[in-house]
Amino acid sequence: MDDFAAGARKFEFVWTNGQYVAAQHVSENLGIPIGALKAKMTGNNAVSLGKAIQQLRPDLPAGAAQSEVKAAEHAAKQAGKK
Repeated sequence: MDDFAAGARKFEFVWTNGQYVAAQHVSENLGIPIGALKAKMTGNNAVSLGKAIQQLRPDLPAGAAQSEVKAAEHAAKQAGKK
């Protein structure tokens, strides 16, 4: 099993594959631990990926967070085509 499959498996009951890929992209690019993203994006008080980025990296301008969300969604779409 490759690293991606192993990582995705941890979240299979919580996130769709696309959500996992997007979160992994953000984690790698912004240095936000994927566990922190998961905690913000799941559960009773779940927030969107963009909101999670803003909460975990308040130093980033809102525009930068939104740009990262778009790039992450694009990466997820590309991963879905493979």
